Amino acid sequence: MCSARTRNASNRLTALYEVTKKAWLGEYFPEDADGGELAPDGRVMEMLSEHTLEGWLEGYLLTGRHGFLSSMKRLSMSSIRCSTSTPSGWKKCNELPWRADVASLNLLITSTVWRQDHNGFTHQDPGFLDVVANKSPSVTRIYLPPDAKCLLSVADHCLRSVNYVNVIVADKPPHLQYLSMDDAVKHCTKGAGIWPWASSDQDSEPDIVMRAVRCRDDGGAGRHGPAAAALL
Repeated sequence: MCSARTRNASNRLTALYEVTKKAWLGEYFPEDADGGELAPDGRVMEMLSEHTLEGWLEGYLLTGRHGFLSSMKRLSMSSIRCSTSTPSGWKKCNELPWRADVASLNLLITSTVWRQDHNGFTHQDPGFLDVVANKSPSVTRIYLPPDAKCLLSVADHCLRSVNYVNVIVADKPPHLQYLSMDDAVKHCTKGAGIWPWASSDQDSEPDIVMRAVRCRDDGGAGRHGPAAAALL
C-alpha cells in the first residue's frame, strides 16, 4: 500500500515494479503502457488517502497475508486514528487463546523532520512517533535503521513478525553505509552496539565520549557528526 507515487521522488520504491505491478481493474488507455505499471494481478495498491490504505492493509492482513504501508511523514498523520487504535485492539486479541496470529501491520515512513527532501517543508511531522510511542509496548515497535543494510535486516524481521504494529523510519536520499550485511544483522538483533571502526578507545577506558543530540527520526543525520569527529 502506498500513498501518492510509489516510484520516483516521493517514495523511491520503483524496484517493486520489477516483481509486481500496480493493481488496476479498470479501463486501459494506450498511454498507460508508458510507465503506467498497471496489471489486474498487481500487488501494489496506490491512493492519496492513507486512512483508506490503512483499512485495506488491515483487511489484507486478516486474510493471512503480509504487507506494508509506505507513507511520507506528514501524510501519515491522517492515518493515526486507524494505526494507533489497532494496537489497543490487538493487545486485547492477544489475550484470547483461541485467536490465531495475524501478520504484523508494517508502516514505512519515508520522510523525516531534518532532511529537507523535495517535499520537506510540507510532508514532515515528528509527532507520529510520539503517538506510537505512547501505545502499549507489547504491540508497537519503532525501528530507526542507521543504514541500508540495517533497513534490510529490520524489514525482514518485521515482515516475518506477527501481532505487532511496526513503524520503520527510513528516508529516501542516499546515505553513508556503515555496516556489512552480517554486521547489520548482528547489530539489529542486539538493538544497540559498539562500532569498533568508529571508535578510538580500543576497548580501554575512553577519555571522552562523543554523542549527538538528535531527533528520534532524523534519518541518520545525527550520526554523521560524531563519526566524522572521531576520525580527527
